[in-house]
Amino acid sequence: MTIRTVALSCLAVASASLAAVKVQPAEVSESRMVTLIKKENVFSSDSSRLEVKLNVQGPEVKGATKWGKVKFAEAKDDVGTDLKPKESGFSFGPGADGLQDINRFGMDEKKKDSDAFDVEITLGLPARKATMIKSLKGEFHVLSGGEEKVVTLTKLKSMQGKPLDDPALKAAGINGKVAKASDDASLAIDYKGGTDAIKEVEIVDAAGKRVSSGRFSSGFGDQQTVNYMLDKPLDDAMTMKVTLVVGQKSVPVPFELKDVKLP
Repeated sequence: MTIRTVALSCLAVASASLAAVKVQPAEVSESRMVTLIKKENVFSSDSSRLEVKLNVQGPEVKGATKWGKVKFAEAKDDVGTDLKPKESGFSFGPGADGLQDINRFGMDEKKKDSDAFDVEITLGLPARKATMIKSLKGEFHVLSGGEEKVVTLTKLKSMQGKPLDDPALKAAGINGKVAKASDDASLAIDYKGGTDAIKEVEIVDAAGKRVSSGRFSSGFGDQQTVNYMLDKPLDDAMTMKVTLVVGQKSVPVPFELKDVKLP
């Protein structure tokens, strides 16, 4: 498997009606893999792909929480290869229909609500002799704006098997219940319906110290189970703080990039 990456300076800017939203290529990563021996009952996806990290910034997308619904009008390298991703098979990223959280991991707290963030779009592999992405045009959406609210849930261990009964959550379209976790050091929530209004979930102990250390989710469609991993066993002294952003709007962000260098 070969992976090549190139960091980019400001090579192109999106041109669109949202003139104040700037989209610039920040990094391009290419990976190629071929499976020579296939094993029975072992799932293997073709991870060969081209990933373009885009830096997005502008007042219209300040504090954006999610992005997705990516559509491509054109994607070609400098020898004419069509780089638009295939619609069938295993996909990376949010795709044409879904949304996913904007990753601000590692960012300074003051920058988390800024008007700048990165997203990664996935393309097909270019020709080996190609040297650049000649043209990349399309559009994606971000959820931005709205009013931030914090919901506090207590006695978490005793809530297992019970619904998330809070009027602010219901008003935001968040429905779910506390499920039995796979181990004592985690909190499992079965969500039904959309969770786009959830910006952040933090679990703290009786002293107010954060004990949540990550999460993983599973499920399909409008049903998913999210396991919030804890630094110590779950107890009723812990508090779950859910930061919601209600009243967000879906903002279309067009992009048009030219002559982006390949690794």
